[in-house]
Amino acid sequence: MSAPYRLVYSPEFIEDLREIHNYIEDVLLKPKNAQKQIARIRDATRALCSLPKRHPVLDWEPWSSAGVRWMAVDNYALLYVVDDRKGVVAIVRVLYGARDLDQIAHQSFSEVTVPAISAGNRGRVSVSLAVPFEQTETGTGI
Repeated sequence: MSAPYRLVYSPEFIEDLREIHNYIEDVLLKPKNAQKQIARIRDATRALCSLPKRHPVLDWEPWSSAGVRWMAVDNYALLYVVDDRKGVVAIVRVLYGARDLDQIAHQSFSEVTVPAISAGNRGRVSVSLAVPFEQTETGTGI
């Protein structure tokens, strides 16, 4: 069995989580549900450390050519890229399924900065993927 993949998170993903939490807590007025939803998204994200390719590649461009995969988490679509060579799963976005994902994907398909999650090395690491990523080892509390 191979070693587990390391997770890295884009700033867009972090912002998506904040927006999801704030919407559920502030608009729907369900703070406990907000916490539970974020926990389910985090748990699903962490599960990608093993067998990240079990979910399909998106079937529309330019994300398909970049190898962007997706998985459903309740009513949300989690978008991510796997780099086998580096042993990294880069979490790109988490979007509400009722939104126009194709339009959002084309608008946000650009350079993404991904802070890596690691207890070790804190240096800058360049991840070579079809979508240009640069990650910073930070140890954020996701």
